Amino acid sequence: MTQSAGDVDYARCGIGYAGRRRTDPSIAALIHEALGSAQTALNVGVSAGSYEPAERHVVAVEPSESMIAQRPSHLVPATRAMAGALPLGDGTVDASMAVITVHQWPDPTAGLAEMRRVTRGPVVILTFDPTEWASCGCRSTYPSSLPSRLAGTHRSPPSPLRW
Repeated sequence: MTQSAGDVDYARCGIGYAGRRRTDPSIAALIHEALGSAQTALNVGVSAGSYEPAERHVVAVEPSESMIAQRPSHLVPATRAMAGALPLGDGTVDASMAVITVHQWPDPTAGLAEMRRVTRGPVVILTFDPTEWASCGCRSTYPSSLPSRLAGTHRSPPSPLRW
């Protein structure tokens, strides 16, 4: 049985996702800057791994079997796990990241707490308001149009949050 990832059944609608997913260089630059000097980075909800930093050791976690199966071969293999129960010890990684995934987690509070628990340094989250996303009409073309469509709808510049 294939496990769904939050509100999306990737076994059904994620077919070909890795082929459609494109990295936006400006978003990638912001994420990589926010990761700071971290040598190890946890990526939670990795899907196609579009924003994984190639110059760091990445620990990849993904709940969906179909997304793991689509992961490009040049990236580290992903471990099947949920954000709310990360299979890592306290302070295992220098930094962690979650890119356009928190809205799909069954319990975002637990997932964010787990990221903080396993991370010594920055926790980098890129997310959006799903109601704004639905109103901009880009759900049918996700993910390729998401960065450009959201660029015109955000109300404030991205800012790091410190816990």
